[in-house]
Amino acid sequence: MRFFERTVLSLFPTMALEGTPWLSVWKEKEKRHFLKVAQIVFPVAAVAYIAHYFFFDRAVPLEPLSFWLTFRLSMAAIAAGCFLFYCIPRLHDNALYKLPAVLACGIFCYFQARVLVWYVSDVYFYAFAFVIAATLIIRTTMLMSVLFGGVTITLMWPSFIEAGLQPSLLVSAAIFSLVAIVFIRSNYSAEVRYFLAEQSNLSSQREIIELNIEFAERLRSFLPKEISRRLENYVSQRQMTILQAAEEVLKPRTRTISCLFSDIRGFTESTRTNRDFVEEGVIPNVKECTREIEDNRGIPRKIGDLVFAYFDSMEITENVINSTLAGIGVINQNALTNQTLSANKIRRYVLVASGEAVVGNLGGFDSSVEITALGNPVNFLARLDDLTKSPKLSNIFREDHLVLDNTTAMILENIYPQLMITKVDLKQLDSQIRDFEEVEVIYTLEASASNRDIILRGVEKTAANETFIDVAASA
Repeated sequence: MRFFERTVLSLFPTMALEGTPWLSVWKEKEKRHFLKVAQIVFPVAAVAYIAHYFFFDRAVPLEPLSFWLTFRLSMAAIAAGCFLFYCIPRLHDNALYKLPAVLACGIFCYFQARVLVWYVSDVYFYAFAFVIAATLIIRTTMLMSVLFGGVTITLMWPSFIEAGLQPSLLVSAAIFSLVAIVFIRSNYSAEVRYFLAEQSNLSSQREIIELNIEFAERLRSFLPKEISRRLENYVSQRQMTILQAAEEVLKPRTRTISCLFSDIRGFTESTRTNRDFVEEGVIPNVKECTREIEDNRGIPRKIGDLVFAYFDSMEITENVINSTLAGIGVINQNALTNQTLSANKIRRYVLVASGEAVVGNLGGFDSSVEITALGNPVNFLARLDDLTKSPKLSNIFREDHLVLDNTTAMILENIYPQLMITKVDLKQLDSQIRDFEEVEVIYTLEASASNRDIILRGVEKTAANETFIDVAASA
């Protein structure tokens, strides 16, 4: 059964493409290939016929020369006509586009056999070579090529007999030619099989890509924007799968980071006295605070009313700038939210600290995924937040202030000396940060429009300088 199937497919190769979406693709591919061959072969044939007259017919000379000139020019005209036909799309834009080539090749073969009658010294095998070459030009299935060869040789046969060639010699040459055609065109079915396998492979790849895209889209909906941005870079630039990229991007690593910490004061009491506090105030507020963090390339983590984020660029100065801008944005968004609330205003303190920490997915790749930061600055902010609740400091820390650790404040003062950063001496206030008793000084920065503009102008100036340096270097 398998032998019969393979035999049928070798005779009718395109049957393997029936019922698939690729039959039309194959036909279009075949047409492009045929046109390319035709646009090369036919002008070459026209030139060859004319050259043959000048370099052979006249040199022999063949008599009468006018006859041979007419013959060669006629063949050249047919070849040139085919070339023009295949150069004009509207002429060959149909299912019978091969017909002119088939007729032209048949005419060339027939008259090559007539040459044996007109010029007895001509080599008879040239006529059979024309038939074999014609099947290569026409480029069709093995069965159709053999049919073309058989019909053409049959039409040439009377000329062979008229030229006085021995029938046994002709039979041998005909059999050899047909076998050669079978051998040459047998690869047609192999080409179809290869095409089918290639298209199936491409289709599988497209499905995998589409699944990857769908998976990436779903994954992105659960990931911070900064993580999603890094995933896309790894997938596009390093040719990774989405899972490989996720594993690489979320791999725990030690970085010098900046952290932002902010929770709502009196959250429990407010939820008891105002049933709509969470839905009307907290949820929109947390959403806007998260947006501010992500707009400044932070990686947020929400635990109830607590908003925590870390900024882990390779440059600590960039992390400090981004966390400070995010902190100012959170404070401003909090003020905007409170304008819409009639009761139970949202009270937040926003704290920022910098230092070394381990960041990334500190859980597993199942339900225990935990994208967060662990380290000294994180612990420091948790303890500092407790301190801001102290009555001793209620007159010093305001909700429109960013509370900064020493590292963050020093970096900001170094970059933007015009910022109004206020020093808070804990020792003078007889206060300590639990577990961080050695820390005697913290800082505050007002989340004002002027301070924000100072930082933004500095960022824009730095970006402009980097652009200038890149342009100068490339020049």
